[in-house]
Amino acid sequence: MSYFPSATGGICGNSENIINDCYNIGAISGGGNIGGICGDSSSNIRRSYNIGSVSNGIANRTGGIAGGITGIANNCYWNTDSPQIVSSVPLLLIDKRGTGSDPDNTTPLSSEAMKQQSSFAGFDFTTIWAIDPEENDGYPVFRAYDIDANAVGKGVVAGSGGYGCNAEVILIATPNAGCRFDGWYENNTKVAGAGAMYTFKVSANRTLEARFTYLLGNVSGSGKLAVTDARMVLQYLVGKSDLTPTQLDIADADGSGDVTIADARLILQRLVGKIDKFPVE
Repeated sequence: MSYFPSATGGICGNSENIINDCYNIGAISGGGNIGGICGDSSSNIRRSYNIGSVSNGIANRTGGIAGGITGIANNCYWNTDSPQIVSSVPLLLIDKRGTGSDPDNTTPLSSEAMKQQSSFAGFDFTTIWAIDPEENDGYPVFRAYDIDANAVGKGVVAGSGGYGCNAEVILIATPNAGCRFDGWYENNTKVAGAGAMYTFKVSANRTLEARFTYLLGNVSGSGKLAVTDARMVLQYLVGKSDLTPTQLDIADADGSGDVTIADARLILQRLVGKIDKFPVE
């Protein structure tokens, strides 16, 4: 329940903004304008329903959806089996209203009818709403989606879980030391414009991969390029030290497939700022 000095509602007391896709199941009581969704609305209410009782301690505007509304209540539904009480006197069924002010464009429904998808014209039961007899006593609920984010390579991800439709998801990819984030991938395709922190609105189940690769040129694995990396390449080339297969891949800065003095030169050029990226990046 939301309370405003002169208005009380299940979602908000007083609203100047459009209200979309909401529902209330709790009992609402107070004084002033009382509504199952909004106490007093100066805008529109759309695709919403209320099954909670509405009780007004004074003889003021009372409705299953809104107490007072100057906009339009479109595709809004309220339960005729839930009590509406004004000044402690229960209203007869014929006196119950969806809005406490005219015109009343809402639709009254019985409890049984409110558990049927066909009763809710205008509701999106493909992406937003769902009806499951095992949830919410069979009344409509918001459809839930699974967001599954996985790390491929040396790094960790956060943000996986279940989300309601249109909820904001923030996925975060963090590479291990000596590695870099290569992008988010979905169905083996790189998600355009998605950085290490990827934010989006939920509208479907999604499975994403955060791919990580070793930091090119960082042969030492320190996490940043240094003169040591070029020295390790040169020592390998003159036979003074060995490099592991992974280190050889990291050292191949020009992508030629072989580690040569050109790779050591590229690492040094990157360090002194003569180039801002390697040829294969």
